[in-house]
Amino acid sequence: METYGLVTVSWEDTCSLKVFQNEINLTSGHVQVLLNMLEFGFSPQVALDAPRMAISPHETHLPHAIVHLESGVSSEAVSGLKKLGHSVSVESGIARGGFFGRGQIIRARRKGEDEGGEGWVYSAGSDLRGDGAAIPFTG
Repeated sequence: METYGLVTVSWEDTCSLKVFQNEINLTSGHVQVLLNMLEFGFSPQVALDAPRMAISPHETHLPHAIVHLESGVSSEAVSGLKKLGHSVSVESGIARGGFFGRGQIIRARRKGEDEGGEGWVYSAGSDLRGDGAAIPFTG
């Protein structure tokens, strides 16, 4: 079963539209990608390309819950989670497809003073984990 999420986030002079697909990672995928953009200043494409994590099953308090990490997460993070008692699985290749979702982002921000101050700057990204495209349209 595929679920489709649509989130619009607005903050001063900037807004993003993100479509994310995957039943397991819908909410945490949105948060991870959005934090990559807000906290780390990533572009939409870089934020989508960054490694992700997911927990299954959703009942994270159960002893058999597994923290799935995408290849690219540091070995220090993997060993740190294991030291804390988590069951960790590093997913790569085609096996990662069901855990981390896929999505597209279109971001619009107001031009800064150094860019003339009038109008908007658009940027977009499309997830390498699946098919799709993100094209800003201002018509």
